[in-house]
Amino acid sequence: KKSSCNGKLLSKPDSYNIFIVVITLLDLFITILCITSISFTIHTYRRAYNLGKAMGEFYQKKLQIKLSWWERRDLFSTWSLFTFFSDVLLILGSIIKILLQYNVFFDAICVRILLGSALIVQAGVILRYFSFFKQLSVLTRTLSAASPELVKFLLCTSLLYFAFALCGLVVFGPYDEMFSNFGNSVEILFALINGDSIWLVFRAFDSRDFAIYIYSRFFVYSFIFLFIYAVLNLFTSLVKSSYDNSLSTDRATINEVRRFVFSGPLTQNGVALRDVTRVEKYVEPELILAHRRRRKNSIGDLD
Repeated sequence: KKSSCNGKLLSKPDSYNIFIVVITLLDLFITILCITSISFTIHTYRRAYNLGKAMGEFYQKKLQIKLSWWERRDLFSTWSLFTFFSDVLLILGSIIKILLQYNVFFDAICVRILLGSALIVQAGVILRYFSFFKQLSVLTRTLSAASPELVKFLLCTSLLYFAFALCGLVVFGPYDEMFSNFGNSVEILFALINGDSIWLVFRAFDSRDFAIYIYSRFFVYSFIFLFIYAVLNLFTSLVKSSYDNSLSTDRATINEVRRFVFSGPLTQNGVALRDVTRVEKYVEPELILAHRRRRKNSIGDLD
């Protein structure tokens, strides 16, 4: 006689209960660490905000210049923002995981998504410490330099990309599953950019109407020429130029924030941060004002 099992245990061993307790304590410990990290991050941003206000008052009173918060953005660390986001994900994931262990109804997929996303973000935060070594900070410096231009470039190209996706949905949707909905259309075009499924797309419309056959060739050829030969090469050239610039850029790149922190009245002749950024001299407020006047005059000459 065969016996059947529905997969449920009538009783659990003591070792299993001990394991659950240990895992719960570990999750609580991680949650406490993340809450502590969030408090430090909030404190850092509060001090950066106060320093930004002091910087604005310094420029307003000493130099008669009104600075925008965008010019003071370097006071706020982007890495700290990523750390804050990662800590929030870890806290939510750990709490839901604890509730799941004690049979409180939650979807386990949420825990996997939260903890997995937190690991990716936290791994990116760890890259920050490679920036202190010139040989190891190529990736972070290149991405930091290329990000503004890449965002603008992707915004422009995404308009064309989604236009092609909508065109494929409208024209080829009734004829093949690859373009049956907008999501499939976006995915197959992304595969075409990476050189995949080109032969399948060509063959998908061989037995269709002659007009669809001709238009499909025009559609695929134009998309490949535009996005593979033009867009991808321009994207690579932007990254390459940012990489070349990052090799010649020192950590002590001059901007308004560095002129402010190396001014004599604030840092006692620049001693406070001189050793950290390897700057040999501080900047006087008069030199700041002179530099801004020279920059405005040079812009006026170009006009």
